[in-house]
Amino acid sequence: APGPAMPGMRYETSVVAAPGDRLTLVTMYGMSNDWLFAVDGVPLFDGTTPRAGELPVALYDLGSEHDQEIDIGPGTAPQQPAPNTGAADPNNAVRPAAHNVPATTHLRVTLTPQ
Repeated sequence: APGPAMPGMRYETSVVAAPGDRLTLVTMYGMSNDWLFAVDGVPLFDGTTPRAGELPVALYDLGSEHDQEIDIGPGTAPQQPAPNTGAADPNNAVRPAAHNVPATTHLRVTLTPQ
């Protein structure tokens, strides 16, 4: 991709899949300091029929830096003077983001069989 997907933008990619294949996708939420979006091993087929439609997307906290207000906090990626300069997160476990932010508000992943 040529850069981050800004609001209203989209990226498309193609995959070749067979029954039994699954899709896993991970991408950073760039307005955060250490959050990421993930699609976790979703089956691409229902039996022998290709799956179509929107996939479930989860939002995770990587646990590397202390959470701050998205895009505004001084430790978020857009505001940091250099990578990895935010305050350490006291809980360094990867976990679901705890701020009740619906992932689909920011990212949608849709399958369209060809």
